[in-house]
Amino acid sequence: MKTSIAVAADSLALYLSISRWGRRTLRRLKSGGEKRPDSPGDRLLGDAWERKRLFRDFRMCDRSFFALVPRGLDSSAGPNLEKQYARLVPFAWFGQAVRTHILEAFEVEFDAEAERRSVLQSFVHREWNDLTDSHNVPLDELFRACYEMDKPISPRLELLRQLNRGFLRLVPQERFSTYYRMVDEVRTLLERPRAPESAQEWTSEVGKYAARISLCVMKEDLPERLESVLGSFGLWLYALDAFADIDDDSAAGKPNYFHGVEDGAGRLMDIALRCEKEIRAAAPRPERFVPYMSVVTEGLIHSQKGGRNIESGIFGA
Repeated sequence: MKTSIAVAADSLALYLSISRWGRRTLRRLKSGGEKRPDSPGDRLLGDAWERKRLFRDFRMCDRSFFALVPRGLDSSAGPNLEKQYARLVPFAWFGQAVRTHILEAFEVEFDAEAERRSVLQSFVHREWNDLTDSHNVPLDELFRACYEMDKPISPRLELLRQLNRGFLRLVPQERFSTYYRMVDEVRTLLERPRAPESAQEWTSEVGKYAARISLCVMKEDLPERLESVLGSFGLWLYALDAFADIDDDSAAGKPNYFHGVEDGAGRLMDIALRCEKEIRAAAPRPERFVPYMSVVTEGLIHSQKGGRNIESGIFGA
């Protein structure tokens, strides 16, 4: 067992092995965090083992970006590569931490290749979200860019297409049939007309699909115990996204899970606590996920109150 000093030395070595852009991003997130001793980021990064683990996850995202993201393509934020890095890598870092923590709680083993698939999927997810939220790109155009490679698309969708092309090469259909089946099913759900008053029901339904899709690229067959909590886990994930987007969705007239909810932060905490209860009952090692989940939920609530982005709210100190 390594001492805390040895773990701290490992963390420093990991930090120094991250690219210049990556170290700049980590400093930016830290400086944007909440300045109080018990802030979520301070509690998370105050643990030497957790800090080492998060730096390792960040380095995986950092290296995956330079290895897998094509250069010179237009995107939701234009063709500037450093701006693309600033959007994609912190989002992937957050997603990677969530997925690896939940899999470890259920003692699901995964390797470096699984982590690369997961990171690239997060890159695709972030670009898709930005095109939807900031540019109102219709759903059929997004699916065309991702899955109909012979069809013409807008130049702004080119990065999304190439990211997903690279991702699909890592998840061949003969090995990841569950992923392709789930994509078809969730497309049908997303294309279904929905009224603003159905946002909560829709979020619950889509959340389970999103959770399953995000995990099955790391492990095709999940244990039954983990499958049993995907409903509450997926709702928590989608509620995080909805809570972060509530002001933008209101301005754009889009349905949102929290529209009409008087105490959005309280509702989000209730969702997190219900998910925590299920995970504690089902997971062999709930301590590998529950503390991180609490930090994420609290960090998002505080980031919204303080006008910070979600990554600074969680990882800033």
